[in-house]
Amino acid sequence: HELPTKSVTPLKVSRAVAKEFGITLFALRSTRRSQALVLPRQCAMWLCRKLCQASYPELGEFFEKRHSSVIHAVRKLESRLDQEPALRQRLARLEGDCR
Repeated sequence: HELPTKSVTPLKVSRAVAKEFGITLFALRSTRRSQALVLPRQCAMWLCRKLCQASYPELGEFFEKRHSSVIHAVRKLESRLDQEPALRQRLARLEGDCR
């Protein structure tokens, strides 16, 4: 029988997102707020919420942000997904890469 697959971790998700957007893991988790980092960071947080069963405080700790910042990022991305099918597809592809 197959061994159970290891659960998806925030680190695994973050590495996949950083690679997809062509930025470093360090930059993704940094405090910098440039546009080039905001979207990838929001994507990473959104995917972590979806795939890792991690709480907002846990993700806040991982991304070195307050849990309220993670909630804000996830909500911001959610609101963009309706208007941006390309972003939705990109996230679906990333989700597959992370599983």
